Amino acid sequence: MFHFKSMNRDERFSLSEAEEITGVPRSSLVGWLNRQLLRPVRPARGQGSRRLFSLRDLVWIAVMHELTTVGVRAEQAARFTDELVEPVFARDMRWCVFIPSEHGFEFAAVQNAHDLGLMLEPFGRPGPRAAIVLDGRQVAGGIVERAEQVLAGIRGTSK
Repeated sequence: MFHFKSMNRDERFSLSEAEEITGVPRSSLVGWLNRQLLRPVRPARGQGSRRLFSLRDLVWIAVMHELTTVGVRAEQAARFTDELVEPVFARDMRWCVFIPSEHGFEFAAVQNAHDLGLMLEPFGRPGPRAAIVLDGRQVAGGIVERAEQVLAGIRGTSK
């Protein structure tokens, strides 16, 4: 489970801060922005204005990066991520399961380990030959923790 310590949940982050917090290269972030896969909470409006990312956006970036790193196409990963991030961020869902199929990947979201087990081994029958399982709470918790560190370091706030 993740908690907000010294940070306001409505905090906003620059592109550089998003890169530092998520560990995702700027080139990937800019590519997703240019393809309109990533939609920051505040888009840049005109020359000199800055895009700003919410904590939810940062969790989206982290999940998207995890999926594209294991071979899910960016457009498909963005669709999955759009559906998964809000329940993860709201703590309504824990596990994100991606199963390769002849059409790419199928996905599901489950709340508890029992349901996860049923998905991977349905009622004692053989389950999928391969699956990608993300612990959404762990991903979100890591982002919250790194965001708090960035706020404490870059902006000089105390924990």
